[in-house]
Amino acid sequence: MDAETPCLPWQTGERLLLLSGAGLPLGHLTLRELRPFAFRCAFEPLPAYESCRALFEEDNRLADALACDHSPEAFAHAERVQAEVQALGLILRREGGGLCRDFLLGIDGEHADLRPLTPAPAALLEEPA
Repeated sequence: MDAETPCLPWQTGERLLLLSGAGLPLGHLTLRELRPFAFRCAFEPLPAYESCRALFEEDNRLADALACDHSPEAFAHAERVQAEVQALGLILRREGGGLCRDFLLGIDGEHADLRPLTPAPAALLEEPA
């Protein structure tokens, strides 16, 4: 990899398991397309996802609304909801092993946008023994 190639922890086609901070499986992400700063993914929810579905739907609705509403109130509301999403302590697990905790995730039905926040060496963590 040369210095101009971004260091991303995942590749298109890869499948990741989305876990709650407590380790509960919430769904599967299949990385479909690399876009600027993020992957577009297919999302397959598992039954436990129902516990946080409404939060992700609200986060998605507010993100769309911010395209038209630039008011401080709308921005503050979106920040509060995003803080709730971050408080879930979400974890991504690679099929071959390795965990990642440093990312942003937006879920919209069967699709998701995944943005790693740290280059691969720092973002990927070893699984506990």
